Amino acid sequence: MVEPVVFQIVGFKNSGKTTLVQAVIRELLKQGYAAVTIKHHGHGGKPDVLEDKDTSLHMRAGALASLAEGEGSILIQADNLDWPLERLIQLMTAFGPDIILIEGYKKECYPKAVIARNLEEAENLSRLDNVHAAITPLLPEEAHPYFGKKPVWPSSEAAEKLAAYIISLLQ
Repeated sequence: MVEPVVFQIVGFKNSGKTTLVQAVIRELLKQGYAAVTIKHHGHGGKPDVLEDKDTSLHMRAGALASLAEGEGSILIQADNLDWPLERLIQLMTAFGPDIILIEGYKKECYPKAVIARNLEEAENLSRLDNVHAAITPLLPEEAHPYFGKKPVWPSSEAAEKLAAYIISLLQ
């Protein structure tokens, strides 16, 4: 099995990360590539779960993790696991994707595109490790002092160009 490309999309709250991830997935699918995602739930607290369903009841009884399967769908719930991103990537590799897209986890060192809505965000995000591209409404001459010769795309072109860039990493 070929190792999937791991690529991050990062930005500050409400910058459009989820919208961009969705659009990139659609572009990858159009070109025949399978993607899985990992999202950092940065809004505080645990991600939403279905209360009073069997998996939640199993968890409350003390199960480390619970998996429900039906009609080709799988739902996995696990609590009290503080797994590093690397372990989450290993888990998602089991699905056999070509690409693992990570939304968030700014401080991790995987190749990433940043979404910078203004000069202050561009300055802060340009300091992150392994930035490969930027999506921003800034003019190229405004963005290039922060991102150098890295690709800088407007939001209107970001999904198509980013998908093509990620695909190029598979070669």
